[in-house]
Amino acid sequence: MNNYFLLFNAILLLNCIIGIYAKNANYLVGIIRKETDKNYDDESLINRSQIDEFVNDKMNEIYSIIKRYKDSYGEQDEKLKELNSFPLEKRFDKTKKLLFINEIRNSTTIPSKFSKRSDNFKIDYIPTKSELVSHICPIKNYYVINAYLSTKTKREVCPFPNLNKTRDTNYYYPSTAGKGIDIYLLDEGLYTNHEDFNRYEGTEDERTITCDAVFSGQKPHVTNDEEKNKCKANKNIFPNHGIMTSSLAGGTLYGVAKKANIHMIAMDYSDGNILRSFDYILQHGKPHKTVISISFGDYGEYNKEVDNKLEELINKGYIIFTSAGNDSTYSCGSKSDKNFRLFQGYGKTIVIGAATQNTNGNGYMIIDYSNYGNCVDLFAPGDGVCPNIEDGSTTDVRRAEGTSAATPITAGVAALIMAEHSEIEFNNELMRKTLIEMSIKDALVNYRINGFDTPNRFINNGKQKIYYPNESNNLYCGGKSLNTCSDDECCTKDGECISFKDYPGDQCFIENGCQSEFGYCTTKEKSMEDCEKELNDNEECISSLFIKEFIGEALYFKDDIITEDIPNYCKIINSQKCQMFYNNQFENQSICSIAKKYKKFEFIDNFRMEMIDIYKTLCDYSFNGEGDGSYEYECGNYINKNFNNCIISDLFDIDNNNSNNDDELKQNSEFVQKCNNVKLERCQNFYKNPKEEILKNPSCSYLYENNDPSIIDLTTVYDEDRIDLTFNNYEKFSEKCESVLDKNLVLENCNRELEEYKECFLDINITKNSSIDKIAENCSSYYGEKCIFVYRDSGYYFPYCIYAQQFKKIDELDKLQEMDEIYNDLCIDNPSNELKEKIISDCEEILSPLQNQCLFEYYSGMEIEELSQKCGMFESEKCREVISSKSCYLANKYSYDDDNSFISKFVTKIERNHNVCYVMDADDSIKQEYIDRCENILTNIEFCNLTEKPTDEKDLEYKCINFLECKVIYDDPFGIIPDCEIATLFKDIEMFGLSSENYKYYEEKCLPNTDNNTNPISVNPTTTPTPIKNNSKCKVSKKSIKKVIHNKKKKFCANIKKVYSQVKVKDDNYITKLNR
Repeated sequence: MNNYFLLFNAILLLNCIIGIYAKNANYLVGIIRKETDKNYDDESLINRSQIDEFVNDKMNEIYSIIKRYKDSYGEQDEKLKELNSFPLEKRFDKTKKLLFINEIRNSTTIPSKFSKRSDNFKIDYIPTKSELVSHICPIKNYYVINAYLSTKTKREVCPFPNLNKTRDTNYYYPSTAGKGIDIYLLDEGLYTNHEDFNRYEGTEDERTITCDAVFSGQKPHVTNDEEKNKCKANKNIFPNHGIMTSSLAGGTLYGVAKKANIHMIAMDYSDGNILRSFDYILQHGKPHKTVISISFGDYGEYNKEVDNKLEELINKGYIIFTSAGNDSTYSCGSKSDKNFRLFQGYGKTIVIGAATQNTNGNGYMIIDYSNYGNCVDLFAPGDGVCPNIEDGSTTDVRRAEGTSAATPITAGVAALIMAEHSEIEFNNELMRKTLIEMSIKDALVNYRINGFDTPNRFINNGKQKIYYPNESNNLYCGGKSLNTCSDDECCTKDGECISFKDYPGDQCFIENGCQSEFGYCTTKEKSMEDCEKELNDNEECISSLFIKEFIGEALYFKDDIITEDIPNYCKIINSQKCQMFYNNQFENQSICSIAKKYKKFEFIDNFRMEMIDIYKTLCDYSFNGEGDGSYEYECGNYINKNFNNCIISDLFDIDNNNSNNDDELKQNSEFVQKCNNVKLERCQNFYKNPKEEILKNPSCSYLYENNDPSIIDLTTVYDEDRIDLTFNNYEKFSEKCESVLDKNLVLENCNRELEEYKECFLDINITKNSSIDKIAENCSSYYGEKCIFVYRDSGYYFPYCIYAQQFKKIDELDKLQEMDEIYNDLCIDNPSNELKEKIISDCEEILSPLQNQCLFEYYSGMEIEELSQKCGMFESEKCREVISSKSCYLANKYSYDDDNSFISKFVTKIERNHNVCYVMDADDSIKQEYIDRCENILTNIEFCNLTEKPTDEKDLEYKCINFLECKVIYDDPFGIIPDCEIATLFKDIEMFGLSSENYKYYEEKCLPNTDNNTNPISVNPTTTPTPIKNNSKCKVSKKSIKKVIHNKKKKFCANIKKVYSQVKVKDDNYITKLNR
């Protein structure tokens, strides 16, 4: 913890000023802090409280010294009689300390007791008004006390031996442990049948752990007795998430605030029920004693009602923590921004990101999934342990992770602080400020890597006290002690051992009294020379850093860097020598940490450990990873790309010299393709020396040099039989090709290939100034189903022409690549608006006359016989020709982003018709899959079901919010949930729709501009959702319409509305890729 006590660590002194010169006398003892520290009265309440506690500890230590050496005062000193009144010895598990009362300032705010987590160590404080040790007052940024000292005790106290002391790094857990603080969690529910949810019944620490309410669907209610211990918002979803957040916030075993009250509000995340939850807390919570933890959120539109309710809660004294989210993206958009996110977009809550220990061991790092940005106030641990109750166990645990875990952990820390400082009336902003002050600053090594000014703060509440062992001679060097410092420390003129990492400044300079015989010493000039030498000795560690800059999510390499050399750079960067060099700069264990104050060193001045961590991550991932960019991936990709077509899988019976077999081979295009491959120069080189060819690739070479010999073992890539077949027969295969494929035959078949694809050989002299008709015709051919692949894989479509090139130049093949580049630019990358309009118009002209013949609208209750007839027409050859028209391939691409265009609607209808017709012939398991998906979605959006009318005006407001959010479903339920369109074929499923008996009521009450509603409820409708498309990767798991139906910003679902329409025909073939 960057606790306030640490401010005393570097230069804490006890200066003694003689008030009366006598054997026994009163002395003014000054406790000096850093010069840069604020004056006592300018500090926050928390920091002043911590200073008071520290001063009280020093007064106790001085009091102990007085008691220990009481004989040095003489027998007649009456003041020492008070020593008999305060027995301070340790008794069993308790220690007594004095609480020195400050009657003038009344600022003594030491807690009554603390407990140390490891052994339940406790301290009882005894209030006292002492004449031997007493408060004077703070002066500027230091504190003065009075001490009655003898000559002996004066030597012990002044100067007090507290420079560079051993620090007690135990975490002292406050015994209040959140007692009396309510933590409300808005989540999916809670089961309390686990040992982690101990209520301490019958003890002084008895607390509440309960489900307060269930706000889900259209039946929100306060829980009954049974639900108090077991509640969930969705009957089909076990509330693991809510159990996790409750446990981390206040669980007995795994939580932070172990004595806090836990209140769960089980809810479905809809806007209306979010407002209900907030209102419930306003009615039942205790201002300034309540923490709210919310571990959900989403991207969408600004909602004025939610914003206003948040403001109302915060103004009343409630403290609200929300999660940053797990999208690994910037999430701090304002209410008008496309990146607006619930809840940080409102700019009111305390936003928590997730962090973990850095892989290098240097500080912490933002976890890769955590969102970031300047609205994230703090980062907290994104990993933890929580109860695993789903299988009925009361003791099992499971892993907890995400910003959903970091948020309740931070809420628990806030509860600890509030309980420990019950005299302070915390509100949202004071708690935010307090947590920021107590946080560990600059602990996140990768906090700026995404190009956003994300605050670099790690949550902390670890109270660290400084203690001093009885034997303290070893803390000094030089002088009479003759002690010597360690190798990385210098012995100052005051006899203190200081290491580079403790920022010694000029105290290690000989000219400033540094004692070179007892430790390291240098001079200003020599420190600069030594730094230069250190940098020169590690030149390869500096020059191998190949990144020029990192902006946003883009890496920019230095201009002179050759990509193929990066594996070698990584090898140097990851070497023990360089990692130690980088770490020394980070930890200030280098002479350069002193020298940089007196001279500019480009590398040192620009050094950031987070950049080294980026290198390490890149290099480690590249070496050990399996995804794009890893050395293993790049090497494997190189082998596949260059040598895959060299591998012989089929000998085509080449040992059979029968003339019939030869005749078959002559007309076998696959045999010709393999002949072309085998005769390639790179394949011939590969056959002769595979190791040499593989290691030409830097990634493969890097892996091989780093003890991965398997990289040249081809049996790890290909079947051993195929490898044997290839290397034992490639020469024979090549000879067979030459004997069978004569010139005339090859040229004849080449001409046939060219004739078959002649429509794909387009005019390469075309320009944007050519006629629009010609451009449209050629672009339609270029992007048509027949031609689009010809340009990218000529070896497959023109095997004989490829082989014929050894006999004759084939001009058409030479122009294919040029054609592809010209038309890709003209038709795909930079099409004119005129071309788009022409292509779309031509397609509409083709599709319009037949859309009613080929496509159909399915309606509930349609007879199976009628549906079969319509599917028969839909799958007919006539309709397939319309659907697969080459003009419409490109038109579909141009219309892709316009959901309301004629073509997009046509394509959507094709997909819906296909799905219905396909399932008609599918087995029962497929039908059941559609039924299950439909019912699951309807369960998750149960709040759209208009089963009840409101109970009062407040309830009407909530229901109107849900109504407007769900209206798109009422208007077109099958369009939004196409799975249900198919499911209702096979099962009677009640859908939400305009026919609902309460629809008209809510339409009149909630919609503006209706004849019967002159004063509609003022609510903001949300964005019209995009239909859910059938895709196994896009599993519905959210509960609000914005989440359940579709969220365009979600990674998996972003492209689901792409239409890869497959029209099933009688021979089980498919017309595929209607839209690429």
